[in-house]
Amino acid sequence: AGLHSSLLFGQPWRTDIVPDCSALCVQVVAGLQTAGVIAGISQLVQPLPASLTALQSVHSQTYLQQLHSSSLKVAQVTELSPLALLPHSLVQRKVLQPMRLHVGGTVLAAALAVAHGWAVNVGGGMHHAHREDGSGWCPYADITLAVQRIR
Repeated sequence: AGLHSSLLFGQPWRTDIVPDCSALCVQVVAGLQTAGVIAGISQLVQPLPASLTALQSVHSQTYLQQLHSSSLKVAQVTELSPLALLPHSLVQRKVLQPMRLHVGGTVLAAALAVAHGWAVNVGGGMHHAHREDGSGWCPYADITLAVQRIR
């Protein structure tokens, strides 16, 4: 009850972008409100997507170039083969752009947690990505970037 209530979600109400995460975000907010941990959505903050410059600090240029120029690479990383058949501009807009927003959310949540004691980013936690590649639905190393930024 004595905690400063900073709470973060990457685009929680945009069900057109990431339906499962959005539904989860709504459920988490409702649960935290019911438990009296947060007063309402006024405690939610909107992150910015991670920039290419930020991503370059945790990923190789070669990997980022592959990811941002090939639907096949995105399909391999996300383990969703049908993505390879889609135009890359669509994959960028509907998959990688929301993922960059999740990365921005993780970085912001880490900073808020350091400043205020806690924060949540339901959309982050992409722990399968590393400098040269990604896997398991994780194209970007958001946790690594967040730790790097708060040091």
